[in-house]
Amino acid sequence: MTDTPATHPRGLRSYLAAVYLTLGLASALFGAFALGGLRGEWPMMLASIVVTLAWFGLLAWGIVSFARGWPALDANRGLLLTSLRRWLWVEVWVAPVVGLLLAFLAFVDCGPLWIPTMFHWFGLAMTILGLALFYSQPSVVTLLVGAPSPSVPSRAWWQITLHCVVLALVWALVWGIPYFAMLKDSVNVANYAGAAAGFKLPWRGGEDGWVIQGSDTGMNHNDATLQQKFAWDFRRECGTPVLAAKAGKVTKVVVTNDGLGGSNNLVEVTLADGSVASYLHVQQNSAVVAVGQAVAQGASLASVGCVGNTLTGHIHFHVKLGSSTIPVLFDDVDGGVPRTFSSYTSGNTR
Repeated sequence: MTDTPATHPRGLRSYLAAVYLTLGLASALFGAFALGGLRGEWPMMLASIVVTLAWFGLLAWGIVSFARGWPALDANRGLLLTSLRRWLWVEVWVAPVVGLLLAFLAFVDCGPLWIPTMFHWFGLAMTILGLALFYSQPSVVTLLVGAPSPSVPSRAWWQITLHCVVLALVWALVWGIPYFAMLKDSVNVANYAGAAAGFKLPWRGGEDGWVIQGSDTGMNHNDATLQQKFAWDFRRECGTPVLAAKAGKVTKVVVTNDGLGGSNNLVEVTLADGSVASYLHVQQNSAVVAVGQAVAQGASLASVGCVGNTLTGHIHFHVKLGSSTIPVLFDDVDGGVPRTFSSYTSGNTR
């Protein structure tokens, strides 16, 4: 039994044209936008090149299969239906790789912050769209043609369910395991009673930043790791300014180091009460202040970097009194305490 109709339903033509156009346009746009990652360091560049090649490759495959099958559609609709089914199947597996593995690779080191975000959300969207189109194709074709097509056999309900559940579970675990096992903060309100206030987020006012790791976590913001229970990692683009969260005097500047895994760079500012605010992972040779210099709240200290014990560009911030970090409250954060995986708009202006 083959798909060799004497006449061809107009609805099927519209369906095939719409699917090819939608996926082709999405592939072209995503492949083009992925080139923005070439501005980043080598992990992002590598991820962007792979993503661009993958989606331009899918685009080329779609154009060729459409060009071959469309003119012969009335004689043998199975040619185009089979090509579309294969295209969708590959897309269903490529999209999660982009949304999870390549998005993570693009997250490493420095580069435009929107690239890994785009990879993740586009990968998720194309995974959902691909699954919907692939598994609905037999029903849609049957509805439009009036009979099942041997070119697009249907799958058992349990196969569809298993595939969707496994993908959803993998996606949830990729986010859930790091969050719950390492990055989820534990904020005890009692610890912040009487905490030093008047701090502002250490980047330019009006700009958003999200917290990779909050205070008191299972990873390394805890008393067992350098007494850093009250510390925050703010995701920021490398090269952007690090601003003073509170006024004080610069007492230490280290900006000679570079690269991941080695010695850190930092700027320390001693505050009026004798506590010391530390800004870590700053970019090599980026300090615009010197030891002994008084700085106002909002003054530029250095630039965001990805140096030392880190994975991606961010500002590690904490305040110490003696050898231990102390709780502090940020005026531009609702509740005063930044939380893991939450985004905040800085109000830090001079």
